Amino acid sequence: MNINVGNISGGYMKTEKIGSAAGIKAYTNIMASAGKPAAGQRDKVSISPEASSFHELDKTTKSISSEVSASASQEKIDSLKAQIQSGTYSVSAGSVADAILDRMAF
Repeated sequence: MNINVGNISGGYMKTEKIGSAAGIKAYTNIMASAGKPAAGQRDKVSISPEASSFHELDKTTKSISSEVSASASQEKIDSLKAQIQSGTYSVSAGSVADAILDRMAF
């Protein structure tokens, strides 16, 4: 197979067919010379502070969601849906603010 590389190196590049013995040997040689970690050395993963914050936020969101789900009866949900659909549902801003502050850790 020939690949036209345009003006790079002025021409064509010859490659081996996929799965050919030469291609497999070249791959094996590259993998063998790729440098192996020294004995006792381990991979390391570092998590940014932003990712840690997102993880904490996700845990908090799931916790609140499970609290709401556990305390909500189907009757209450149906009642709220009916109020919302009829336009009679209202929420006290003070109640919302109190609930938010109660959940925050200072």
